[in-house]
Amino acid sequence: MIDDISNLLGSREPVNALLGSRKKPQLEVFTVEFGDDAVDVAYYGATVTSWRTAGRERLWMSSLSRLDESGPIRGGVPVAFPQFADQGPLPLHGFARTLRWTRIGGEGRDDCATATFALRKYGVPGGGHDALTSDETMGWDPAFELLYTVSVGRNDDGSPFLGLELGVKALTPFEFTTCLHTYLRFDDVRDVRLAGLRGVAYYDKVAAEDRVEDEDAIAVEQASIASCGSRPPAAGFVDRIYHETRGRPLTLTVAGGEIYDLEQTATYRDTVVFNPWVEGKRGPTRGPDFDDDGYHYMLCVEPAVARDRGPVALAAGESWAGKQTITIRAA
Repeated sequence: MIDDISNLLGSREPVNALLGSRKKPQLEVFTVEFGDDAVDVAYYGATVTSWRTAGRERLWMSSLSRLDESGPIRGGVPVAFPQFADQGPLPLHGFARTLRWTRIGGEGRDDCATATFALRKYGVPGGGHDALTSDETMGWDPAFELLYTVSVGRNDDGSPFLGLELGVKALTPFEFTTCLHTYLRFDDVRDVRLAGLRGVAYYDKVAAEDRVEDEDAIAVEQASIASCGSRPPAAGFVDRIYHETRGRPLTLTVAGGEIYDLEQTATYRDTVVFNPWVEGKRGPTRGPDFDDDGYHYMLCVEPAVARDRGPVALAAGESWAGKQTITIRAA
């Protein structure tokens, strides 16, 4: 992460020839390419809407998602800031995912290509937006700078990776919570197991209980049943906030297929695991932008700072940075 966000916000670095801009229907995205791999980042919300490795899509997007900048994008990797979920006075996940960001740089390296996007309370100097109004920041008035770098590349062993790094700088004092709402795509989520969280305390938002994970490998269907209590099993969301997962490596294993290694910096102290299962987002009232069968193909494993253990507090001039890296390798 660039240490001095202000300096980069004022710069205009040349963008590597591997980087290009294109449009999806009604949604302007910037494409970062590395060999046969590519990432699309929407200017709206700086939401990553696609990660393709050798032509195969790795992120889930709802076919019902709004793509006209009239509301949050459902799927990909939305950025939640300055509020995680409903843990505060702002609407769900805050405002960063519903504002246009400015692309301020990018580069090609030996192992990856990157693009950097910025959002700033008083606008990006020479950039694509002016000072944000109080309405745009939902009445949240502290002065801030956000810097978001997305990278796509290959390790020495040929395994593809996606890097997502968010930097926050306080121009005036404030507190915040945050997450990267990563929707990973699978052919069948029932074939996926998440390992690395045994013994970790978590808050089950569906059961409204504090619990400790006792499974070596978490299966979504079984987790849904465990969370639903006396209700029918199909009713059970999986929506859990695992606490103090700082730097803990996690793995997603796909039966007969691949392994996803998920790493997050210690600054992201929590990890959220989410899948609405059969009924959680079904129908126009609960999930108007979520495919009725979408649960079958996705799993969110999100680096987060939730309010349960206290927000991040920054004094004027202080910065915070957090990163998630997802690597895919053969089983």
